[in-house]
Amino acid sequence: GSSEMSSENSRYFQVSIAHKHDSNGRMEQNASAVAVPFLNEASTCCFSLLEGHRDGLEASRAASVHLHKFLEKEIGSDGSGWNMKGCFENAFSLTDEALKTIAVDRGATVASCLIRKYDDQMYLHTANVGCTRAILCRGPKAICISEDHSPLNSAEHHRLADCPSYTDSSARTRQLVRSTRALGDHLLKDWVISRPHYCSLELCPADSAVACVTG
Repeated sequence: GSSEMSSENSRYFQVSIAHKHDSNGRMEQNASAVAVPFLNEASTCCFSLLEGHRDGLEASRAASVHLHKFLEKEIGSDGSGWNMKGCFENAFSLTDEALKTIAVDRGATVASCLIRKYDDQMYLHTANVGCTRAILCRGPKAICISEDHSPLNSAEHHRLADCPSYTDSSARTRQLVRSTRALGDHLLKDWVISRPHYCSLELCPADSAVACVTG
């Protein structure tokens, strides 16, 4: 397939987006959201990749519209801006709720990154559901700072095993669960949850890029 590139730049950031097309020239089920600047702060940016599944293009596009708006509102209402884990969790939950009418049997996995300056230090905050990943390029290394949520993840496997609605469902239904955390998928919401994995770290001069990639 082919790729379509776009970019957004500011004094502090350069953000590039690549959308992949299949062999028929159709864009895959992915969407993206970029806010540069974010929170009306020139030194803050937010970008997210949303990967639709089961004909989930509508879900990924809708989530891309809602997620940053909810996150901005949550950070603003927090006041201090330091409870970023809670802000991301609430924003993901609100976005999931907003998808109830259009993502009943489909959904989207997400990796979302926010880079923000506190005093003189830049911090990276990431949150993800599913197997959409956030990667930090630090020196010669590519470091995965997200967590894959699938039945192959032992913690997720045990969580599903403790969920009666999952263990009592048909084998065909269980086969639908390739991502155990996602936005949407409301038919499976008893076990496909929207609570993200969250990570925060201090950036250093060796950090050259942050990437959100499909799993």
